[in-house]
Amino acid sequence: MIFGLLSVWGGASAQTTTYDPSLVHKNGAMAYEHMNYLAYEIGQRIAGTEKERLAEAYIRNQFERMEFETYTQEFTYTRRGVPHKSSNEISYKPGQSSKQIIVVAHYDSVSTGF
Repeated sequence: MIFGLLSVWGGASAQTTTYDPSLVHKNGAMAYEHMNYLAYEIGQRIAGTEKERLAEAYIRNQFERMEFETYTQEFTYTRRGVPHKSSNEISYKPGQSSKQIIVVAHYDSVSTGF
């Protein structure tokens, strides 16, 4: 399974978040909790900012808690003539078959929204 993500974070830290075990069995409940944390605890995650780095650390930590093999793919881009650094979090967990499920999410935000 391969996951690629981009993001940013504000006043929160990349601490481990613990959820009630019952959330695991409710369709979409865990995804909603992660989205809530990224959007409201971290806040705007504009690419190339410290908040993006915090979101990256949060996402990497969540993948590692699920025992996924995880690495950071760093890259640079230019916006209005100024180079910026950003990255993707790429994680996978080998399964028992050669089939793969690939999930990709964009985790940074723009300055006008979450």
